[in-house]
Amino acid sequence: MANISKGKGAVWVVVILILAILTISGFLVFRPGNDKPAEQQQTRVPPPPPAPVSPPVEALVLERECWTPCSMRLNFRFKIRTDGEALGIKWSGVDTVIHYPARGDFKPPPEMNSREENHFTSDETEGRSVRVQIYRKESVRSKRA
Repeated sequence: MANISKGKGAVWVVVILILAILTISGFLVFRPGNDKPAEQQQTRVPPPPPAPVSPPVEALVLERECWTPCSMRLNFRFKIRTDGEALGIKWSGVDTVIHYPARGDFKPPPEMNSREENHFTSDETEGRSVRVQIYRKESVRSKRA
């Protein structure tokens, strides 16, 4: 009888091991969230970050080119170039002609009226025409490649 009881114990050990294996494999196969197809179970890759945008750059667009004397309405942000020649400007809203040196910015006075034309003249002592280039200032943003 001793042999029979040893055999029954071995059978119980085998049965318990089989139940343990089935339980563990059942948890692995039938765990929550495992009902999705295999391609959906993979971790999702986040979308790539948006392309970096460079800070705005000021671009100059040639609006008009003329030889003095000439006139133009300046109702936009602008830059004036003269190829290194002195220039006189009668700003609209200002009583007198303002003479500017050959180099530097041609900044209008605060009382300038942008709805009326401004008159560009050459320096009277020179007696010759000056080429005036009027550029519109544009802010441009570009995406980096």
